[in-house]
Amino acid sequence: MLTRRIRPHRSGKRCLIILATVTLLCQLEGARAEWLIDPEGFHVSAHGRTPCLECHGASKGEEKRSASPYGIPLIDLSAYPSSPHSKLSCLVCHPDSVQYGHADQRQGDCLACHVRHDEKVIHDAHLNVSCQACHLRGVIPVKNADSGRVLWRIDREPHSVSRIHQMVLGSEEDACRRCHVKGNSLGAVAMVLPAKSVICMPCHPATLSVGDTTTILALFLFLVGFVGVGSVWLSGSLEAGIERREQNKVLGITRSILGALFSLRLFSITKALIMDGVFHRRLFRQAKARWAIHALIFLPFVFRFVWGQVGLVASLCRPDYPGTWILLDKNHPATAFFFDLTGTMIMVGIVCAVVRRARRSSEEILAGLPRPDWAANGLLAGVVLVGFLLEGMRIAMTGSPLGTEFAFVGYGLSRLFSGVDLTDLYGYVWYAHAILTGFFVAYLPFSGMIHMITVPLGLALNAGSEHRDSRLRE
Repeated sequence: MLTRRIRPHRSGKRCLIILATVTLLCQLEGARAEWLIDPEGFHVSAHGRTPCLECHGASKGEEKRSASPYGIPLIDLSAYPSSPHSKLSCLVCHPDSVQYGHADQRQGDCLACHVRHDEKVIHDAHLNVSCQACHLRGVIPVKNADSGRVLWRIDREPHSVSRIHQMVLGSEEDACRRCHVKGNSLGAVAMVLPAKSVICMPCHPATLSVGDTTTILALFLFLVGFVGVGSVWLSGSLEAGIERREQNKVLGITRSILGALFSLRLFSITKALIMDGVFHRRLFRQAKARWAIHALIFLPFVFRFVWGQVGLVASLCRPDYPGTWILLDKNHPATAFFFDLTGTMIMVGIVCAVVRRARRSSEEILAGLPRPDWAANGLLAGVVLVGFLLEGMRIAMTGSPLGTEFAFVGYGLSRLFSGVDLTDLYGYVWYAHAILTGFFVAYLPFSGMIHMITVPLGLALNAGSEHRDSRLRE
């Protein structure tokens, strides 16, 4: 009796009996009864259709008959086998479907089987957006008023066959345009912005992507400038009294670097890079005021870089670890406070450097020390200030999600934008931030701030030479 085909919707009593039987057998046999749940998926089995498709399956000749009594959502049986999840049991994504009265059942968690997209694919963590809002066909993204989370609702006409299981989008642009359009009510920027690229890595979680025009031009000018700096280095002799051609010098430097990496000098070089290059130990011993200014500007970049890259690597290697997404969640209290604190430190350092330089005459500046670079300071200050402005706009657009109050600067700025539609303006401000960053990166090799890169390298090379000389004397 159980194996014969049962006609659905004959009566409410029969439907209740069917669902009760399904529930009992699923509990007793682990949802593996042949006619109830096909282990290879909810296809038509040898004994007839599986229970879900008995009610929800539809073919061209059955659409009107199946749809007219109760308006049950229908699935195209001819198209369903080609859907991405056709080999899975319906209960994987619809765990409450064996219960009676399952019209408003909860959906399964996509992350139980899948991992989140990284920055390069999705251009942001999108932690507050449900997977279905982007991936399901025929749905409309909606925002939950209480949680602020972007969910979805089915856009389906009565008695129509659903294509929702196909989950195939025309292109990445089509998926983004569901939310990122003018006049949206989700708080999403109207523009589809590119992924944060390699020039963003010192400040933000970003990937090694070089696809946008700003990044390409900035990196090209940076490399040209750095090659120019390198040519100055190679204009001298590697050893006193010995002249070599440039290509021989490059080979000599490369040989020295490789030799240091596979020798006992590596410890001395690493120590010099950390203590002198990162924490400016020698400058601290010589002038504590200058050290404080350097530390306020330089160390926040180091901390932000480490924070972002640890988060990105963890998202690729350990996406199942909860702490991974804390590092990438801009609304988490720890992340929000950390990035606003480090941004404030940079601004304080720039202001202190400008004030200190303005109060001292050029004669008081010690000979040989790098002169303040007003253009570099101005560009860096502009990058940070526009970044704070963007954060305030984002918090206001998304309705001040829980945790953003710890971003004390951005949250304060967001109060200024309360009730203002920023979805169109945000994209232009974002590009202004990116272009300022590109200008700073391109100008860096030509600026006085290049010593932030050259000095640590020089100290590391000197440490390696001193270690080698001490070993030779022994």
